Amino acid sequence: ILPSIMFRKFADGLRAAANNAGSALGVSDSDGVQRLTAMGFSRTEATNALEATNGNVDQAAELLLAQHQQHPTPAAARPTQNHHNHGAAHNEDEDIRRAMAASLETNHNRNEAMNRAAAAAEARNKPKNNKKPTQSQTATMHKAAEVTFDHGGTNPHKISTGAGALAKHHPTVKLAPKLQDKSIEEQILRCADRLKAAPAAVDTLYRACTTIQQHPNEEKYRSIDTTTAGFQRTLAKAPGAMDFLKAVNFYPSPHNANVLRMDLVDPARIYLGISALEKTKETTEYITAKGRMVVTKEVATLRRDASDQETLKRAAFMAKCPSEPAEGQGAWIQVALADHETIRRRFDGDDTLQDVLNWLGSYASETPNKLNKRNWMLQDINRYPVAPMD
Repeated sequence: ILPSIMFRKFADGLRAAANNAGSALGVSDSDGVQRLTAMGFSRTEATNALEATNGNVDQAAELLLAQHQQHPTPAAARPTQNHHNHGAAHNEDEDIRRAMAASLETNHNRNEAMNRAAAAAEARNKPKNNKKPTQSQTATMHKAAEVTFDHGGTNPHKISTGAGALAKHHPTVKLAPKLQDKSIEEQILRCADRLKAAPAAVDTLYRACTTIQQHPNEEKYRSIDTTTAGFQRTLAKAPGAMDFLKAVNFYPSPHNANVLRMDLVDPARIYLGISALEKTKETTEYITAKGRMVVTKEVATLRRDASDQETLKRAAFMAKCPSEPAEGQGAWIQVALADHETIRRRFDGDDTLQDVLNWLGSYASETPNKLNKRNWMLQDINRYPVAPMD
């Protein structure tokens, strides 16, 4: 607000001086010089300005004011005023002019700073090679920025991430078809192959398919309750089991979603299922997993035997075991009894493998006999691959 008031005062003084001068054509050079010096300009500036404007005091004053706005004169370099009215009015006009000069200088510096900032921003955004992108580059960038929308659904702005979007943006990339998009034969074969490490699931499905093949009209063989303990234990978590059942025509019942039913028996699908499962049974993965499963069941059965005869046999094996070293002595031996449980004990360095077998016999009396006949075997699981111990 203060610079505006000071500017109006200065302008009013300028107009008053111009009006008192009368017509520019009737004013002498000496009067014009005196009036301009009374405004604070030097005699040399006043003389030059009057010569440039053909003696027009008004135009000379505007010219000098414009020059001082562009090139403000430092206060120390301004000439001393010799006008007879060297009082409060002159001091006020001088202060106004100095304030305007300082304001103009501040604006000038601010504009220069803004121009430098704009030039720096333009330099950052400008390509290093100073070349505009070609038409093909521009088209490529626009194509990469496109978003594929699914207009067929309820949400018109839903981004599509399916095969259509992939084919559009990456035409050379090919997605493998989903399992349900493959033929029934390939679905059955793939599901059966995935089950090779789950022998219990393979055996259950094989038994179900062969039973349906032999009794296609028996409805009780064509219904599976998924909530039973047997289903949860053997099929619920087996990879590929549910897909295999769907492939051979098992679907949820409309009356109970927990029940799978085969309303239509397709002999060809049943035959394909049996053939695929038979092929799976020949794989190394199935044979290995099957053997482990059998041993686990046998060990569990032996461990549950609490008869007096079994107790006496276990005590006899324990009597043959050497005493266990004290804490901090000997070495730990840990044995995983298939998938049933893990047992551990300390042994001295001079203890033998027979001592270890006697120790195992104290948990199940048939264990040493199974190992000696090679029905079972000990494996060193600290080695990779796991190696049998003879």
